[in-house]
Amino acid sequence: MLNQLIEHLTQNKQRCLFWVKGEQCWAQAQIQTWLSTTDPSLQITRFGEPQLNTGILRHSQTVNHEQSQSQTQNQITDIRIKQYKKMLGQESDVLIYDCYAGLNPDALGALVGTVKLGGLCILISPEIPQWLDYVDPEYNRLCVEPYQPEQISHHYLQYFINQLTLSSTVLTISQSDKHDPQYVFENWREDVGDIKIGSDVRGEVEGIKTHPQYNQCKTDDQYQVVKQLFESFDLRSECSTSQQALIIQADRGRGKSASLGIFSGLLLAESKKQNDSKSINIVVTAPHLASISGVFKFCEAVLKQKNINYSVNNNALKTEFGSLTFIGPDDLAVKVTDADIVLVDEAAAIPSQMLLPLLSPKTAQSQCAFVVFATTVHGYEGTGRGFEYKFKPLVAKAFNQITNLSLSQPIRWSEHDFLEADINQLLMINTHLPEFDRKNIKLINSENVSFSVLSSIELINQNDRLASLFGLLVNAHYRTTPNDLRNMLDGPNMQVFSLQYKGEIIGAMLLAEEGCIDPDLAEQIWQGRRRPKGHLLPQSLIAHSGFKQAGEYRYGRIVRIAIHPELQNQGLGSLLLNKVKQAITQQGFDFICTSFGVADNLVKFWLSNQYVPVRLGLKAEASTGEYSLLMTQALNLPSKTFEQDVSTRFQQTLLVEQKLNMRHELSERLLNMLQQSADLTEQYTGQDAQDIACFCHHHRSLDTCILAMYRYVKSGFMSEEGKGQRISPLILDKVINGVDNKTLIQNYKLTGEKQLVQQLRNEWLSFIN
Repeated sequence: MLNQLIEHLTQNKQRCLFWVKGEQCWAQAQIQTWLSTTDPSLQITRFGEPQLNTGILRHSQTVNHEQSQSQTQNQITDIRIKQYKKMLGQESDVLIYDCYAGLNPDALGALVGTVKLGGLCILISPEIPQWLDYVDPEYNRLCVEPYQPEQISHHYLQYFINQLTLSSTVLTISQSDKHDPQYVFENWREDVGDIKIGSDVRGEVEGIKTHPQYNQCKTDDQYQVVKQLFESFDLRSECSTSQQALIIQADRGRGKSASLGIFSGLLLAESKKQNDSKSINIVVTAPHLASISGVFKFCEAVLKQKNINYSVNNNALKTEFGSLTFIGPDDLAVKVTDADIVLVDEAAAIPSQMLLPLLSPKTAQSQCAFVVFATTVHGYEGTGRGFEYKFKPLVAKAFNQITNLSLSQPIRWSEHDFLEADINQLLMINTHLPEFDRKNIKLINSENVSFSVLSSIELINQNDRLASLFGLLVNAHYRTTPNDLRNMLDGPNMQVFSLQYKGEIIGAMLLAEEGCIDPDLAEQIWQGRRRPKGHLLPQSLIAHSGFKQAGEYRYGRIVRIAIHPELQNQGLGSLLLNKVKQAITQQGFDFICTSFGVADNLVKFWLSNQYVPVRLGLKAEASTGEYSLLMTQALNLPSKTFEQDVSTRFQQTLLVEQKLNMRHELSERLLNMLQQSADLTEQYTGQDAQDIACFCHHHRSLDTCILAMYRYVKSGFMSEEGKGQRISPLILDKVINGVDNKTLIQNYKLTGEKQLVQQLRNEWLSFIN
């Protein structure tokens, strides 16, 4: 039967989703039997191994079926949850996704992208009633203290099942079905016969007839894009101060990465042709090295076709006349200066902060003047909508010339692909923002919008409303992925709020409940021995700021806030904040708070809404390149008193950090916005004593104790009374002289950060004793 299905899909230039429902052993035995009769050369990817599946049935149903001993000769690549991104750029004829191992929307979306034309994704799951009662291993990811997996709701799963059931292109075989699978397949084949089959994936690209150098292009629009790229860059001229940016936007499978590779190969080939010109240096960056394998693959194809020798080593392809080199986004600021061209693949999935070096004003020793940004409009790894509304305006300001390009014709599958359409719906990848008549936009204001709390049950039963809501959240954050949809619907501590105009959602907020931490757990967090899931803000105040009592309060942390782009700067965001504040105050919350990557405009917005800064990360986040800022607003008198204590300590810490040059990477303007206290108090306090004791006897990080250490030395050993007492040179250099850790390691001949911290811990123990 599987052979017939693959033959049917190949003939009709299609891919499909094949849903196999039943007990796990039964489903696996069926699939093994089908595979045993297929072409042994099929490339098969399997997510989830039976022996590693840890899910249980909520009502203790048991499965006592012996596994089939039938074997297949096909080569099977087994993938675990932490490995799925390694499949980027790979291909499969058959993807077997076992939902018993956990339904992870991001992983499913990524792996489906590997399925070739004529291939299929086999989805294994329990029967519908049992699936809803099954404790998915993915629930462990959704759990926050003190919830257990058995307490997680299954609203997303209900949405997922609804979409599977409603689709007319999903082939479904069930263990409980009395009909033979062959009969079910033949009926499905007949039913989908009237649905438009896929168009020819390649066809004949007209432009290649007159421009044969582009014969690696598979579609007309890919030909047009590559031709535009190639003709836009003048290999014979030096990089000028006239910056040029080309932006390619496309859905997955349209040949975006391949276009960059073909373009690179053509440039390197042309560089050889004009062998009197200087060597050309092409830099490519992307979220992961694996995700640009297609760029290198197609670059190599062009070079091979033109008989140009090349070598590939250490993330770089080199010819005698130029090179194509991968550089991670976090290294762009220091390693991109010698590039003639910079290619940015999956730009929407890279934090804007990391791409800012490409937007710097062009100087003789600065950034390259020719940059290509390529991004996926809808994808499992992050959305291009945030790129559209937030990053493109920055590009427009930085470059003299902007060219917008798009790829719409699929290359790796057909234009009316069953699998793409079904996965887009299941994972809500292709959400769109609601459109408003320009006349109506002027009428929308804080007086005529309504506020409401949206329940998960309400959302899964109103698909259009769910799509509008998620579309707004997708637009608000560059890394919103399908997993966020599941978090929103099933997260046990999540609440969803909205602003609406005439029934249309125009603003949304996702709020996480945190706090009310058991005192014993709070003590372990303070000591650095525990980091339970969730509770970002109270854990940070306990572990990094030293306030054990932070765990006693109840917080509402804003995870996402979004206002329709066309309605922003009209006060609607502040209105939504105030409405949510009122709602959670009535629920008994003590704080409403937020955490975000620090930026001037964002800090200004939150300060204007009376939020107080309480902690600023000491290192830029590896995933964003930004410093994380925590801000709170107290909702009652006791919490206001506590907030004042936390804020005062933050202000004092910030003053010491500036004094010791620990904040040199932040702008003076930003620091002035955050700094609300001008005077540094050097008096040593009980809180300081606790911080130093926690560093010496437990696992408190060194730099979070800098205020306490500074005060201890200043008040006890650099005062008039303490003069003449010996101070450790290492402590003095760290705490008073502001010598950075790298220099300390060199000066004191230490092996690294770990030994530095241990040496300081030992010296502080001697010091305070």
